[in-house]
Amino acid sequence: MTTTQINQAIAELCGWEHYPAKSVYSKRFGKSFDIDEKWKAPDSTEHDELRFTTSLDACAEFEGKMDDVAEENYTIQLNRLIQRDNPNRRGPGVIMFLMATATPLQRCEAYLRMKGKWV
Repeated sequence: MTTTQINQAIAELCGWEHYPAKSVYSKRFGKSFDIDEKWKAPDSTEHDELRFTTSLDACAEFEGKMDDVAEENYTIQLNRLIQRDNPNRRGPGVIMFLMATATPLQRCEAYLRMKGKWV
C-alpha cells in the first residue's frame, strides 16, 4: 500500500470524513474558486493532509481507541512486523525495545493488518 492509501484507510476506520478537492463557480463574483481537499476528524477539526504514517501523535488516535482484544491483536501484528523488519535482532528485551520504538509506518501497517484492511 502507498502512504496515501494507508492514511486514507486509517482515517476512514477512525471516522474521518473526506471532502475531495473541487472547483465551485460563484455567480456573485463571476468566476470559479478551487477548494482544496480536506479531511474532517471526528472532533470536527479540519486537516489538509493526513499524517498517520509520519506522526506518532497521529498514531495515538487509533491506538487510544482499542479495547483489550484489539490491543492484543495489534501487539501480535506489530511483533510480527518487527521480527520481519529486524531478522538479525532477537531476544525478548530487544523485541520489546523495537516494539516500543516502532515507526509510525510500522504501527499503521500493524493496525491495518489487525483490521483486515492491509492490501
